[in-house]
Amino acid sequence: MIRLRWGVQLAMLALFLALAAVAAWPLKSPIIPSAWLVADPLVALVAIASAKAVWELAAWALVLVAATMLVGRFFCGWACPLGTTLDLGDRYLWRRRASSIDDEIRPRGRWKHYVLAVILASAVFGVSTGLAFDPLVLMTRTVETVLVPFVSWLGLGSVRAARLLPGHAALSVPALETPVVYGWMTATTLILLGIIFLGRVERRFWCRNLCPLGALLGWMSRTGLVKRHVEGDCTSCGRCARGCPMGAIPAKDFVATHRGECVLCLNCREVCRAGTVRFGPNGARPAPGFVPDRRQALAAIGAGIGVGLLGAGSVRARPRPGNIIRPPGALPEDEFLSRCTRCMACAQACPTNGLQALGLEAGWEALWTPVLLPVRGGCEAPCWNCTQVCPTGAIRKLTHEEKSFAKIGTARVFRERCLAWEQVKACLVCDEVCPYDAIDFLTITDYRGTQRRPVVHAEKCVGCGICEHECPVREPRAIVVEHYGEERLRSGSYITPAKRQMRVVGDDRGVDYLREQRESAPAPPSDGAGAGVASPPEEEPLPPGFIVK
Repeated sequence: MIRLRWGVQLAMLALFLALAAVAAWPLKSPIIPSAWLVADPLVALVAIASAKAVWELAAWALVLVAATMLVGRFFCGWACPLGTTLDLGDRYLWRRRASSIDDEIRPRGRWKHYVLAVILASAVFGVSTGLAFDPLVLMTRTVETVLVPFVSWLGLGSVRAARLLPGHAALSVPALETPVVYGWMTATTLILLGIIFLGRVERRFWCRNLCPLGALLGWMSRTGLVKRHVEGDCTSCGRCARGCPMGAIPAKDFVATHRGECVLCLNCREVCRAGTVRFGPNGARPAPGFVPDRRQALAAIGAGIGVGLLGAGSVRARPRPGNIIRPPGALPEDEFLSRCTRCMACAQACPTNGLQALGLEAGWEALWTPVLLPVRGGCEAPCWNCTQVCPTGAIRKLTHEEKSFAKIGTARVFRERCLAWEQVKACLVCDEVCPYDAIDFLTITDYRGTQRRPVVHAEKCVGCGICEHECPVREPRAIVVEHYGEERLRSGSYITPAKRQMRVVGDDRGVDYLREQRESAPAPPSDGAGAGVASPPEEEPLPPGFIVK
């Protein structure tokens, strides 16, 4: 049975890693990389409490809830990827140290219940930042933003390699040409390493003392039918208590079990030399578990309410910086922050590496939420992966066509940095790379001279950021995308008749772009000194972005 449990644990960990590996463009897997989070009861509970009207999110989570209430807290001992990682650390780093034996649950074993209370209480006020420390969210974020880039750096193959979709051209910025890096990689790595090295203090320190999902499943598992019980005469040798990684067996009564702490790992059955330990429906008497008194419960709930009020007030009071651009299909900011799990599955699904983890620029309430950084990569027209992988609907599921209509911002030209405006140079890069034909060049004469200069059409621009990424002017760029004019819809379509009027069907890349017929546009004047810019001769091909005067 122990070998069976290890086999199941390793298989679940391999499945977890495999789902992260399939988050490449185009997304062809029928199972989304964040499927584990869809079945996470804590994620569903926080989303329901914060978003107030998303009961459908609990559908898959109810399966795990029902299984836990029927069987017990098996998920932590058999399927949790973080728990498996900690077991591997205990096995190979700390050489299977024996657990300490306590008569009752230690005071630090109660911390996870306080953490759970704070997370749930603050979620009522729309603050879901605590989900960043859900074990499945934490593991997903670490794998997506640390492990996958590390594998790519080693040259073992990129799981983000850009591939061709039928009828679509390749991405303009192939993933293999851009190093995969994410913001807050160091912090994410140190958090996981810290959790692993806490095992030096106590086996499964995180699971026993800090895990909020474990606390929730512990409360649900007290009705489980599979229970530990002792048959025959117990010799009171204490090997079962020392072998239990969760401290679920009290020292003075080896027959009893703390039901909420037992993860059905079967270690006590393995180490029992008398062979008296069994698991089945006829369990022995339960040991008294942790039940908070009134003062403890009020303190934890009060702390959660305080965190929720502070977070909600800060979100409403603090203006969002203009360079914080959310992915296409993102809900309005308040609801987006309340639903986002901070798992960063959308970032791994982005083939250009443009989606990044937000730091503290918008406050701690928005920490680890996705933001588009065009300097790293733009939002490519052939891709709509990020709208398909969100486990809580913080990013709406959009079709490919509707995603191309979702406006996430507007480009802005800084004339004092633009080569065409400031230095009167013939640079056309932003116009050439814009897939939506949102940039026009007007012949303008001023004290600097006469030159064709870029002007952004706000009604055509969707804020994809490709122009910013490709701008030849280095930091800061001469054209920058800001969230001005963004569309954040809770429901309904992004496609309107006015937008369709600008749509040209049958583009050669297989995507409907907001592109007008350039052939119908009047040619710039070419007579007179400096009156315009002549077209280059066909026999002299030009480098991208430049023309001949």
